[in-house]
Amino acid sequence: MANITQISGVSYSSITEIGPVLKANIQNLGGVDTPPTCTEYTFGYDSGGSDKACSNFAAGSTGTYYHDESTGTLYSDSCGGTQAGDGYYADGNGYRSYFSGTLSEPLGGCRR
Repeated sequence: MANITQISGVSYSSITEIGPVLKANIQNLGGVDTPPTCTEYTFGYDSGGSDKACSNFAAGSTGTYYHDESTGTLYSDSCGGTQAGDGYYADGNGYRSYFSGTLSEPLGGCRR
């Protein structure tokens, strides 16, 4: 079943509460799962080490990734799509590790 994208013509992302309940606390509506809450990142990636991820970012070899804040999952193609591979992800300010479904906080600075 598809995720909910609108309620009564209003974009789901624009809604903060449904009745007296905060949207973040609602798991499904009428048996339909609510969409994940994702943050979009532009990352360089390397499966082996952080230096290569930082180099990829500096060289412009980057991709768009989606981090589901509610589950911790990082996706490589769309929010709720294909889970990203384990490894190191850099955004130019530092790098993060992603292993076993957990994206770390920034771990260090990237050299440019």
